[in-house]
Amino acid sequence: MRIISTFSYLLLVCACLSFSGAYSIEGHSYQQQKRYTISGYVRDSTSGEVLAGATISTRDPSHQVTSNTYGFYSFSLPEGSYTLYYSYVGYHTTSHTITLTADQQIDVQLPIQSIGLEEVVVTETQPSATPDAMGSHQLSMQMVRQIPALGGASDIIKSLQLLPAVTTIGEGSTGFFVRGGGSDQNLILLDDAPLYNASHLLGFLSVFNEDAIKNITLYKGYFPIRYGGRLSSVLDLRMKEGNTKIFRAAGGASLLGGARLVAEGPLLKGKGSFMVAGRRTFAEPLLWLATTDSTNRVQFKGTRLYFYDLNGKMNYTFNERNSLFLSAYIGRDVNKLSILDYAINWGNVTGSLRWNHIFNPRLFSHFSLIYSNYDYNLNTPSAGNLFDWRSRIKDWNAKADFSYIKNESLSFTFGLNTISHTLRPGYNQVSSTYDIPSRNALETAIYGGLEGKINEKLSIELGLRYSLFQNIGKTTIYSFNQGTVTDSVHYSKGKIFHTSQGFEPRFQFSYRINQQSSLKASYMRSTQYLQMLSNSSLSFTAFDIWYPSGPHLNPLRSNQYSIGYFRELPNYAMRFSVEAYYKTVANQTDFRDNAQLVFNPYIEGELLFGKGQSYGIEFLLQKSTGRFTGMLSYTFSRAKKQIKGINNGNPYPALYDQPNKIAFTGHYELSSRLSVSASWIYTTGNPVNLPTESFQYEGQTIPVYGSRNASRLPDYHRLDLSATLKGKDKPASKFSHYFVFSIYNAYARKNPMTIYIGEDLSATRDRNNPKTVANRIYLFSIVPTISYTIVLK
Repeated sequence: MRIISTFSYLLLVCACLSFSGAYSIEGHSYQQQKRYTISGYVRDSTSGEVLAGATISTRDPSHQVTSNTYGFYSFSLPEGSYTLYYSYVGYHTTSHTITLTADQQIDVQLPIQSIGLEEVVVTETQPSATPDAMGSHQLSMQMVRQIPALGGASDIIKSLQLLPAVTTIGEGSTGFFVRGGGSDQNLILLDDAPLYNASHLLGFLSVFNEDAIKNITLYKGYFPIRYGGRLSSVLDLRMKEGNTKIFRAAGGASLLGGARLVAEGPLLKGKGSFMVAGRRTFAEPLLWLATTDSTNRVQFKGTRLYFYDLNGKMNYTFNERNSLFLSAYIGRDVNKLSILDYAINWGNVTGSLRWNHIFNPRLFSHFSLIYSNYDYNLNTPSAGNLFDWRSRIKDWNAKADFSYIKNESLSFTFGLNTISHTLRPGYNQVSSTYDIPSRNALETAIYGGLEGKINEKLSIELGLRYSLFQNIGKTTIYSFNQGTVTDSVHYSKGKIFHTSQGFEPRFQFSYRINQQSSLKASYMRSTQYLQMLSNSSLSFTAFDIWYPSGPHLNPLRSNQYSIGYFRELPNYAMRFSVEAYYKTVANQTDFRDNAQLVFNPYIEGELLFGKGQSYGIEFLLQKSTGRFTGMLSYTFSRAKKQIKGINNGNPYPALYDQPNKIAFTGHYELSSRLSVSASWIYTTGNPVNLPTESFQYEGQTIPVYGSRNASRLPDYHRLDLSATLKGKDKPASKFSHYFVFSIYNAYARKNPMTIYIGEDLSATRDRNNPKTVANRIYLFSIVPTISYTIVLK
């Protein structure tokens, strides 16, 4: 009955909106007037790159649309004469006067505003009292480059960590947690391809090369209906398409990010373009220089410490209705320490083939074939007790998305996708004794929704998503009793042996109070079928296991409620927002006490199940124009779990529960060549599970633990500074260049990453009378760096 009621309500609203949109707009009757459709693409006049989120309007609030991810827009108007205005932050507004007597395609190229001290500096999405979705943020690459970074390497995910309700777990990490959800509850997409590990250098740097990325959008309150499979957030990154007019190249180097190079240019007389970007670190020479004698050099012989990645993208426009895009990413980390006889490497490979087709001026389609592969390997190459532990997850994904724009007051989105998952959670190349059985699954979703304007002030968005998850053999499924294996069943290849499914309704409305302020509220139900089994809050460990839902692991299901107030402060060129949320999670998982996680083929038996909840309130103040730009945010939030068999069944803090967070980032243009930036962050210390007392037994110290995660690390805070110096602009020169000087952790705060209970390791310890203490382990003190970039004009 609930499903029927949901569909009935959706159809009723669609019918009402269709009637209203067809015959009246803002109370004006157009029943007898013919209507025609204006459509086209909005692009950058310099590079030819499409501009997603550009605004097209007649300066009438009821006649306004925005371009989609591919820069395409469409809306219909009654017959007559109009002046259309095309605008985008950082670009000059362009106007076109037309007489509308038939459908028209108008492609527009917007010129970039010249960079001046009083002109716009893009840091966030364009000003609007009604942002696209609850809890959504669009970051520009200019903002990312302005934020001081560890080792002088700009990092997208570290920039996201300055946003409200986006937290990290410690020093140098690219792992992030959103609104009380685990790191595996974030869907990270690079040109629609999922990335299951976005970390380089064991989590100190993300895999996203600043030279290759064009658009960054984070959804954490309300997901557009085309997204599914995760509970907390969607991070959607789009690579550059390449310059369609001229060839350009740039290169640079930094201490942490290594050497990088990017090139882009047109294909076939401007019918298409390409972009290729790569980078690689070179840590081995630093280790070689750090050794002081030949003995040390022998010990480090064979050591490999580096990462590399390569981004590539091509596009070709066959005609005004058909475009093809091909993009790929390859990245790998290699860490081999000969002195410790230890080696670990991991990497991602993704590919996306996409076809955009315009059926007619109102119907836009997007077809995709997507491949993603993530694997890691941990081994001891020459140890007596040799092991070679591996894990892999591989996806093939086919998608079809459609957008139908009935008129400027009503549009529909619908589509379907199916993903084939192949998982090897953990296996040993040397011996299969501890192998975790492979898993295969098929995940399918069909979805549809609408966006409509009820009147000049009220807009709504409705969506319904149905997902189906089927477990498929070949595999072995074990039965458990209190964690002990009692039976097993083997399923042959291709056999469907378990099915999970669910409906995921979504709703969002926006009410414009006046031109400067608005209210928004949303509800979203989400289902997640893949989980990462880990008892660590670190952004990367060698034994994280991605595991699918099945007979013993139910899918995660969440309900999230959000409400927000947004206000423009035009006199101060600022925007203020406050959002509150409440989220519940069913089938929340955690490990039983003293669980064995490593080399355990029966890891499902170590799981316990319950529920979780998170709630919070977020404040954000932004300034995006003028010589000074930046943002200031404060978040109060809580994240708790309640699982039978843990903490006596009482609620306890999740590992990523951080009640208070304050973040500030600012950028100031001192002159046309010199600018300075600063960022400061403060968070409550992460929960940790520490013993409350200990006793001696047969000469050993035995710890006694109290409530789960009852202790906390010291509060975390850090100040980063940077200065950018541009070279003198010489019109006759074919090159431009700039230096970035940065100081990470400027006041040398020793932020502990974890606490180790054991023998006192401090410099003041009594070596003759060793004591068991809590040792704080931290990674960095103050880190000054310099980076250099050169650009071919």
